Amino acid sequence: MKSLSQNWFTENPIDEEHKHWILLDYLQNIDSSFKEKKLYPPLDDLNLHILNLKNWIDNKNKYIKGNLTGLDFKSKKLIYETLDFPKEIKEIDNIVNNSIPDLKKVQESGDKILNEVIRKLKISFIGLIPQYKKEGYIFIKGKTLLIYKYSSFISRSLKLNLIDEAPHKFTSYENLKIELAKNLDLPNPMTILVESQGYPISETVIPILEKRYFSELFSFD
Repeated sequence: MKSLSQNWFTENPIDEEHKHWILLDYLQNIDSSFKEKKLYPPLDDLNLHILNLKNWIDNKNKYIKGNLTGLDFKSKKLIYETLDFPKEIKEIDNIVNNSIPDLKKVQESGDKILNEVIRKLKISFIGLIPQYKKEGYIFIKGKTLLIYKYSSFISRSLKLNLIDEAPHKFTSYENLKIELAKNLDLPNPMTILVESQGYPISETVIPILEKRYFSELFSFD
């Protein structure tokens, strides 16, 4: 994924047309990832850039003020004189205000795909659900069956270790779980089956497991 500096809109040269082309190149790259259904990290990156631009607006309005001229008793707000900002600040304002809609448009495209994936992913449990869920196995079914050993953390992240890639030629998921349980000091390890429906595993399926299903799948007791 092509990266974009978090301070791209305030870095030299501060020129609206120049920044437009930088942003366009970045967004085209993100859009290409979305067309391949690769949501992460591009979607998180987009959200962060939108937040940064909004913070610029909020912080400028909050901390950069003119002289205090009065008080609006009806709204209970202080009144400040309007500042005449330097040309450079005005140019940054234009860059920010014109960039937010472009970023949001691509973000909405990514969110649409995200909702589609969430709707189509099939997640189920193999065998009995144990009380202890911090360790176990995740089977991700695609062209082959990817078998991951996982550990979950309070930070809502998963540590995954790909331990095997199996063709669809085994007796049952339950028997596979029993065989794998011999490698863990757990009689009934938490085992989750995810049918990927053809979506990218590392860029879409696994991040969604962490971000959308962490609490219900890997909750701490």
